Amino acid sequence: MYSRGLKGARTSTHVSTMSKSSFINKTPNARPGVNLGPSETEAYSKSDTKFISAADKERAQNHYNRALERMQLRNSSLAVQDLRDAIKQDPYNSQYHAMLGKIHLEKGLTGMANINLRRALKLNPEDALALKCLKKLKAQSQHPSTVEAPSLVNRLKSFLGSAK
Repeated sequence: MYSRGLKGARTSTHVSTMSKSSFINKTPNARPGVNLGPSETEAYSKSDTKFISAADKERAQNHYNRALERMQLRNSSLAVQDLRDAIKQDPYNSQYHAMLGKIHLEKGLTGMANINLRRALKLNPEDALALKCLKKLKAQSQHPSTVEAPSLVNRLKSFLGSAK
């Protein structure tokens, strides 16, 4: 096959005759029916086949440890950010989701707490922290506080009354 190259010169173009089968990944683990060893399978999620590298797992653990330190210093907003970074690195670790759910529960963000705790339990149905916090969340929802928020009418009346 010929085509026009630079300055109109005719150049030949090689067309590969390799078949598609020669491009298939032929690693031992890529073949069907091959069992992975325990160290290889723990990096795979039960619901997804995305591989988490050891470096990503280590970075995630570092974020998690920093979040625990920040919680001891009572800096929950930075702890939340560290936990979110840990989840970005390793989204399949139930501890990270459970701890984030616990912080949200302590802040009173029950919707976010519920989401994170349920995600933790989906990844690990026996996660102790997630079970404990979800139990606390259910108890809070069954016994709402006796202080009711003022109605919109009462808030407007107090606002207009204070404006005079």
